[in-house]
Amino acid sequence: MTKNTILSFSLALGFSLLLTPAARAQDKTTEKLPEKVSKLQKAIIKAVKHVSPCFVVIGGGSGVVISADGYMLTNHHVAGSRPIGEDWRIKLPSGKIYSATMVGTDPQGDISLLKIKLKKGQSLQYVPFGNSDKCRVGQWVIALGNPWGFAKDSTPTVTLGLISASNRYRGNYGDAIQTDTPINAGNSGGPLIDIKGRLVGINGSITTRHGVKVNSGAGYAISVNQIKRFLPTLKKGGVVSHAALNGMRVGNTNIGGNGALISRVSKGTTAGTAGFKNGDVVVAVAKMPVKNSARYYGAISTFPAGATVSVTVKRGDELVTLKVKLDKSGRANAFPRRRTPTPTPSSKGYFGAMVVRGDKGVVIRSVVASSPAAKAKLKAGDIIRSIDGQTVSRPREFNSLLGKKKPGDTIRLLIERSGGEKEFTVKLGTHP
Repeated sequence: MTKNTILSFSLALGFSLLLTPAARAQDKTTEKLPEKVSKLQKAIIKAVKHVSPCFVVIGGGSGVVISADGYMLTNHHVAGSRPIGEDWRIKLPSGKIYSATMVGTDPQGDISLLKIKLKKGQSLQYVPFGNSDKCRVGQWVIALGNPWGFAKDSTPTVTLGLISASNRYRGNYGDAIQTDTPINAGNSGGPLIDIKGRLVGINGSITTRHGVKVNSGAGYAISVNQIKRFLPTLKKGGVVSHAALNGMRVGNTNIGGNGALISRVSKGTTAGTAGFKNGDVVVAVAKMPVKNSARYYGAISTFPAGATVSVTVKRGDELVTLKVKLDKSGRANAFPRRRTPTPTPSSKGYFGAMVVRGDKGVVIRSVVASSPAAKAKLKAGDIIRSIDGQTVSRPREFNSLLGKKKPGDTIRLLIERSGGEKEFTVKLGTHP
């Protein structure tokens, strides 16, 4: 054995003896890491397998079944275009098409409840409710949805990410879960679940950049605990209202403070009658901690109008809990009932597909069943390169050229699909 070999062996032995128990334990943990990753992957696959049969395709969006007797949830901005009592055609991953009746809707909270029409004795698989109050920043969550109308066969697209923040007060979303789970147009109304397959939220909105509605890494889901509070009222039918606490001005405390400072209370109002005083600092609503004024308003808005809640304030060195029956919110609906979008003026030739601007130009977002576009075998995701030989790069250009056509006219479209190009001929119809 050479001197160099002996020296190398001695150094290696000395290094191994110098390893602390903690370092050796860390080494063992590293060795087990693939096994832990495998367990996580199996848990995700199991959760998706359990929830997928509960997924619903509705319009250009998503939904989820929440009870065996056919109740389902989606966003108000997905289903709220139809009045209470009217039906939607929905499709389940089984391939079956059902009628689902609008039961109740929550315009401010962006939630609609529908009831799927089932035959006597029939039941559906449903997703169980989780507890969104127990969700923690950094935990894994899974989104199931119909981005860009890709779930035409009603099989949901699945994306995975983390909870980035909780209790977000974002516009009409008073208690939103923020996630980096990829969410795009069409995911609206779909379920956000934990890795045990429990519903923790309904995906509803995303942060956009430069007006482009594509995933930016910040999506928002309406928390399931908020939805639970509104379900009894939604099941009774009609449009529900959110709560407010009238009669006091609430703002932030001084820098470094914790809570929401009440700077003014009006006599004879709900707040004045309940016993709130100038200088009180709201620290909790229904035992939910309040760190600032945004969280105060968000927490109050997670209750339906007329609910009675306890509000804890700090008054000097004392904590005082007051019970108050909440007022009806006067906030305007941020999600007006939308009309089904049409890509061309109704007096012109009917194409039957919606186009949007994509990274590569004009993209077909969705195709109406039995429409001229559907009969020509066009699909969501197709990229339109030209119409009648004229290149188009923006939806406005495409719609402008299409708007000059009449029912019965034939158009030629150059379509890019799966990396290749092919020409399609479409005979325009009359608007239904």
